[in-house]
Amino acid sequence: MNASIAPAIRFASVPFTVVFAFLFQGAAGGSEDQQGQPLTEKTLVVWAAPANLTQRGGSALTLGDGTTHFDGVVFGELAEKRWMAGSDLFQRTQRQQEHYPPETADPNTFVQLATVYQGTRVTLYRNGDEIASYEVPRLQSFGKESFIVIGPRHVGKDDAFAGKIEDARIYDVPLSREQLTQLKPDREGEIHPWAWWTFDDALATEKTGRLPHARLTQGAAVSGGQLHLDGIGGLFAASTKHSAQAIVDRHGNRAPQSRLQPPSEAMTLLFHLQHPGGDSMPGDPNPAFAIDGKYHLHYILGHPWRGQTSFSFVHVTSPDMLHWTWQPTQLQPAHTGHGMFSGTGFITRN
Repeated sequence: MNASIAPAIRFASVPFTVVFAFLFQGAAGGSEDQQGQPLTEKTLVVWAAPANLTQRGGSALTLGDGTTHFDGVVFGELAEKRWMAGSDLFQRTQRQQEHYPPETADPNTFVQLATVYQGTRVTLYRNGDEIASYEVPRLQSFGKESFIVIGPRHVGKDDAFAGKIEDARIYDVPLSREQLTQLKPDREGEIHPWAWWTFDDALATEKTGRLPHARLTQGAAVSGGQLHLDGIGGLFAASTKHSAQAIVDRHGNRAPQSRLQPPSEAMTLLFHLQHPGGDSMPGDPNPAFAIDGKYHLHYILGHPWRGQTSFSFVHVTSPDMLHWTWQPTQLQPAHTGHGMFSGTGFITRN
């Protein structure tokens, strides 16, 4: 949803499922190799310096497929101070990370992170040392609609990486440990990258010419040969087409809630249901059904909880899908001990 207005769910002439499909489509780009084949086996390499070691869930380099799938070099999402191979719903992520070494670098020390995808194995390296190597059911392929993003681990996520990026690149082949140790930032090396950013100019030009269109949001800037990210709204996106701006727009620029402007009266009148606001971010509509003459709807709400961001299922009811009443929010971490994401609803026999 566009964070420049108070997010809302529309129930007029367009079904809400169609509205959300429209809001999240259009991330065109291209992540196919020179023969036009989707990227499946690949290597993501980035030199990053975290601004702090307590941040959670941002990405130093993510490859997205234009829908919900992504592979990324993510920091601290599941375990504090740990780098991990991030992915959609942890499909290609190892959840048990107690044995991962904690990051110790200061804000001015760059470390090389690499995730290698080969066969059905994902291997994560830090400065050439193996952090983890594990099997997954299958690798994700990235085709014509793909793009890269640095900052959030995926478009639409609130968590964003804070720190500096000196060099980011993608290879369309899996690299070995020995090949990774030979790589140096700002130097190409013997193997040609499939895509490569050295951030030597203010436009963050992609050096191979494969992903020529790039955009930065407020909170992201290129200076001194590095990409600087504030960890709040900072985002860098690149694609083969002018859709890089659409990627940024889909992310909503993620400005702090205090900077958001209330919607105009004309905009307010277009919607039948509008979240009241505050320091929160509404998301997907979920279990919607009618029973005993009343319509029920749930929607995801991202909100601060225990110093981080968690998610609840807000419950609203209506007799006519025009006038809505907010019910007590039962499905929230304060009650369940965990957050809530998209899912299905059903009515039991009772």
